[in-house]
Amino acid sequence: MIFKIRENEDAEAIKQLVRVTGIGPSAAQKFLKEGIKSLDDLNRNIDKLNHHQKVGLKYVFDFEKRIPRNEMCTMKVKLRFI
Repeated sequence: MIFKIRENEDAEAIKQLVRVTGIGPSAAQKFLKEGIKSLDDLNRNIDKLNHHQKVGLKYVFDFEKRIPRNEMCTMKVKLRFI
């Protein structure tokens, strides 16, 4: 089943929900029907999430952080010798 996200009031809610690893468009649509429209709403309804989604919600902001280039270059050098 394919959901097309149109630019309406629900589009922003779906965009927010799919930021969480483990929540795709189908799950986001299901949560939206249950009145869950934001990350705060997900935190208030943690019992509706599976283990993968709970981990994704817990670390959503960490997963979105960019890794500094100098840190990646350091890792590249270290991994070359493994």
